[in-house]
Amino acid sequence: MSMMRGDTPLLVRQEAMSFVVGALALARPARGSSRQSAQGP
Repeated sequence: MSMMRGDTPLLVRQEAMSFVVGALALARPARGSSRQSAQGP
């Protein structure tokens, strides 16, 4: 792990950030729609 981080710390960070951002983006609309549907009907 230390070797990978030392070789490409920026790439690892970018991948982690992109993954987290993507997960949040998918989770936000899912939660929002579920809440709206629950409150609406």
